[in-house]
Amino acid sequence: MNISIAFFGILGSVGLYLAVRGTIRQMLAFLLFTTPFVQSIELPFVGERFAVFEVIFVLLAMKYIIYVYKRDAKLQLPIHVFPLVLLIVAGIASLWNSYSLTSSSLMLFILIYYVGCLIVCYQIIDTVENFVWYINMYLAGAAVVLLVSIIGMVAILMEIPSSFVFEPSNRLIATFRRPNQLPAYLHTIVPLLALHPARSRSRRHFFMFVGATLLSFLAVIASGSDGSLVILIVQVMMVLAYELISRDITFRTELWASVCGGIGLLIATPLIMGVQMPSAVTSSFDLFTRQDYSLQALSGPRYLQFVYGVPRALELHPIVGVGIGASARFMSVEVGGGGSIHNTFLAILATTGIVGGVFFLAFHILLGRTVLRTFAILPDGELRRLAAGVYISLAGLLAYGTVHFGFRQRHLWLIFIFVLSLGKIAPKLDKST
Repeated sequence: MNISIAFFGILGSVGLYLAVRGTIRQMLAFLLFTTPFVQSIELPFVGERFAVFEVIFVLLAMKYIIYVYKRDAKLQLPIHVFPLVLLIVAGIASLWNSYSLTSSSLMLFILIYYVGCLIVCYQIIDTVENFVWYINMYLAGAAVVLLVSIIGMVAILMEIPSSFVFEPSNRLIATFRRPNQLPAYLHTIVPLLALHPARSRSRRHFFMFVGATLLSFLAVIASGSDGSLVILIVQVMMVLAYELISRDITFRTELWASVCGGIGLLIATPLIMGVQMPSAVTSSFDLFTRQDYSLQALSGPRYLQFVYGVPRALELHPIVGVGIGASARFMSVEVGGGGSIHNTFLAILATTGIVGGVFFLAFHILLGRTVLRTFAILPDGELRRLAAGVYISLAGLLAYGTVHFGFRQRHLWLIFIFVLSLGKIAPKLDKST
């Protein structure tokens, strides 16, 4: 505990120093690097969690506003911001029906914060050099997460207490607060590592990136999330498909490594299920060994949420929903339990109604259009590989959002920022060639 307090104290001190004396570039780089480290805390009198780390961004935004004022620069707003703003308006309207004004108000605040974050970062990441620099700073934080994950996995195997393990279920959390947050973060890291241009520069870089990818797989398994393991496997297949299509020279090596890894996984599954292993490890393979794949058998709470909760919410308040962020309270009152709705789109639909659902869908349609248009005009080379990593990360997080409410995940919004920044940078490259 004392180590954690000291660590976060150091991070906070560095952040404040950069806010006063550092450049905008340094401050945003620090923000990206510290993304997985700063946990959320209980807000006094409110009883809800929010990360103190967000203060760093507020300071960054203030500094950027001063910079814009001095330089008289023009604010650029991507079209994607408008459906998000309308979603916020729908969320405000949903307060009228909210089953928990506290939860709804906090969710609205978080959504406004993230949209503001997107707008400010969109102004800053405006060149290829900036884009690559910020991607590298985001990946640098993963080194600490994976190191901590090793310690946590050893603690799980040795059955000793650790602050990196979620004690009630003995699942790996590393630097995060909940087990489901770690795999969501790693869904953004693995594709970027696998397709990073530096990977093919030397044998040392290659083995370093492959080792980090394997560690990420082990961390996801130790987190006890079978759905995340499936998503991660699909992401790796997408990476290999991209390598095949682009005819990368390292494809054969990676293909054989993947085939061997897949065979090892198939052999290990029955062994793991037959040998006494930590519950987190065995639960990660549940999806491969089940007899019944019905929703009710896979997840009782999700069965209640999807089959009873969402239809009931739309029946009661179809236009603006039962209150943004208030799905847990709604489920408790109207369905008798089941927890918050673990599906991002269904949760938005239930809590902000048809109006909010339409705006949420419109944002993702615009995002998809940006991905397709950008990838079509990007020239072959390192930036295109990195873009593919960003897009596969986005696909993984969107898939993850079908089994969890991921709209509050910091790394999801950072991937949104990278996607939109690429959409701004790519046409400039196309004109210059």
